[in-house]
Amino acid sequence: MWTKLRKKPLSLIIILLLTIIGCTTFNTSILEENNIETSNLMTFSFPIAITQDEDFITYGFQGLGMDSNPYIIENLEIENEVDLPGIFIENTTKYFVIRNCFINNLKTGIQISKIGEETGFIHNNTIYNCNNAMVINRTNSITIQNNHCNTSIYYGIKLVESDNCIISYNMIYWSRLHGIFLNNNSNNNNIHHNFFVINNCKIYHAAPYYAWPQSSDNGYNNSWFDIIKLEGNYWEDWSGRGGYFLDGQSYSQDPFPYRDLDGDMLDDYKEITFYGTSHQTSDTDHDDLTDREEINNYYTNPLKNDTDEDGYFDGEEVFLGTDPLDEYDHPGVQEASYLFTTALLTFSIISITFYFKKRRKER
Repeated sequence: MWTKLRKKPLSLIIILLLTIIGCTTFNTSILEENNIETSNLMTFSFPIAITQDEDFITYGFQGLGMDSNPYIIENLEIENEVDLPGIFIENTTKYFVIRNCFINNLKTGIQISKIGEETGFIHNNTIYNCNNAMVINRTNSITIQNNHCNTSIYYGIKLVESDNCIISYNMIYWSRLHGIFLNNNSNNNNIHHNFFVINNCKIYHAAPYYAWPQSSDNGYNNSWFDIIKLEGNYWEDWSGRGGYFLDGQSYSQDPFPYRDLDGDMLDDYKEITFYGTSHQTSDTDHDDLTDREEINNYYTNPLKNDTDEDGYFDGEEVFLGTDPLDEYDHPGVQEASYLFTTALLTFSIISITFYFKKRRKER
């Protein structure tokens, strides 16, 4: 063999060429992953009316009515009872949670009146086409969070003589009157991180015309921003400069309105309604690419940290120079190719070294 190499030294060059060709053509297989989706089952229901603590038991709601184990009213679909509230709770002292309900075309979506302080938590409900999406009457220290209130004939959320309530992270749009209305005896409430879109406006030629601010404050000492984070609410009609001034006798304002809370250069309303990304963090899927970079630059999925499912995060692939959209182009291929290249080069070097040593001995 080595005699042939001595007669044909060009074979050494061929070995190097084969090394280069092998490095450029080597590839590896990929792993597949299974995704499982789950969803809550909705239950059709007639309107719920609770006027005393015992009614929670009568309806059969889970829980014990305690702070650590509240009654749970969830996954109900209530529609087309135009003269009644969808869920009505009054004169109770037990703790309860209303969540994940769909309420459509009723007099009021959810109405709470004269319940014990800090006993009510309303979140993740969707309320459409009601006179008022929610009415909170003579109730203190209730929490209203992450609800969708859409197309109300009057108000999205209305507080009457209710104090110290927290209203946050709700989406309120297309209310004919104010998105949130606080009457003159509703005080010390905290309203922040809500989305207000096309409330309290008239429609001319199929386009919204804002005649007044989207919410009204007639109470005392209500704060329209998160007092710790100093972050207010999203107002679609905000000018982008200064605070957002509210309607009402209190002459209140949101001093910290925002359009892009997480600073990723995407409009927050579009993040929630169109892209499905979080407006609270610039990297929803935690893959080291911002949502804007994924949507506008790399065309990867901002909700999936490994778009091509090759086992490597999108940001890692971009950083290392592989294609996050190609399942066959990933850092593992480069690593395997590097090892293959190293092996071939090592073999080549050993072969060349052995060849020249043998030639010296033969001389």
